[in-house]
Amino acid sequence: ALPTSHDQFHLTVTLHNAPHHPETINLTHTTNPSRANQRHFDLNHSDADLLHELLHYLGLPDEQRDN
Repeated sequence: ALPTSHDQFHLTVTLHNAPHHPETINLTHTTNPSRANQRHFDLNHSDADLLHELLHYLGLPDEQRDN
C-alpha cells in the first residue's frame, strides 16, 4: 500500500532474451552476488534491492549515496 493514500500499486515485469538490446539486463544466479544495479540482477539479491532498481525504470531517482 502507498504511504498516504493506501492505494495499491502493481508492477509486472517480463524479461525477454534479447542480448543485443541497448537496455539488456544481465540476470545471474550466484551464491555471493555483487551489488545490484539497473543492468545486473542476481536471483540472490533481495526483493527490496531488485524493486529499488526496477523503480528507476519508472523514473524514480536514486536517493541513496554510494559508499
